[in-house]
Amino acid sequence: QMSGDTKGVLQSVDASTGRWTVRMQDGTTQVAEAQQLRAVSRDRSASAPEPAPELFNRTLWWGHAASAGVALQGIFTLKHEVDAQCFVHWGGAVLFMAGAMQHGKAGNELYDRAQAGKKSPILTGHWVKLAARLRHYIVEYSSLVMFMVPLLMQFFPAEPKGSGTTEEERQSVG
Repeated sequence: QMSGDTKGVLQSVDASTGRWTVRMQDGTTQVAEAQQLRAVSRDRSASAPEPAPELFNRTLWWGHAASAGVALQGIFTLKHEVDAQCFVHWGGAVLFMAGAMQHGKAGNELYDRAQAGKKSPILTGHWVKLAARLRHYIVEYSSLVMFMVPLLMQFFPAEPKGSGTTEEERQSVG
């Protein structure tokens, strides 16, 4: 990798001059000294972003997984007694949360790439940038809310069944 974020592939090294010939991503060839270069892994996952069609497919897959999680929760409703149906319901909840978070993360990456790519007037507008930033915050912090609200509800006692009073209270009034 040369100065900046320009990437290329080493073609040859001239031992007599100490210069390296590098084929750049745009197809041009540049000659540079070793001090101007930085080695980058050839592993695609470490050096190149996921191609947009694969990222789009991953976004869809996780969206479908989240939908399947909601369907499982709807079909296998939660009961007061713990049984196999409860475990399927909880599994659906976990699938929904994981699917929603991964779907949102991949969607944010797609939005970021779209905004960083061609400068379309619709993508550079103030309101679109604001909406994308808001979407980022929602995706990044929604898992905190999804877990904290049910946990905090554990501190509040459940209301007694009926009119909200005990049997003794009703008899003493009447």
